[in-house]
Amino acid sequence: MDDHRFDDLVALFTGDATATTPGGTARGREAVIAQTTRNHADYAHFQHLITTVLIDLDGDRAVVRANLVATFVRDGSLPELAIGGLLRLQAQRIREGWQLANLEILPLWRHAPG
Repeated sequence: MDDHRFDDLVALFTGDATATTPGGTARGREAVIAQTTRNHADYAHFQHLITTVLIDLDGDRAVVRANLVATFVRDGSLPELAIGGLLRLQAQRIREGWQLANLEILPLWRHAPG
């Protein structure tokens, strides 16, 4: 996503995936990709830093918790927006690897210099 390769997100999500982020809630792979594209495409640069990843693996399913800092730059080199929060994911194993069934971002802080 940080490389503006939104069409590649098809391989990342299950068909019935859901996403709840500061940009809204979407249900279904196409809706999740459309929401992601709508909320990110106008930014020249954005970066999602994910740290302290904790994975609870249960066979072909996994629950993931991590810290997230997302920074958005529209033009120039100074960020227009930065958001910090918790990232919660539910993943399932498929023949080709893993896909996300649920993505949730719980914002903890937001900084919009201006």
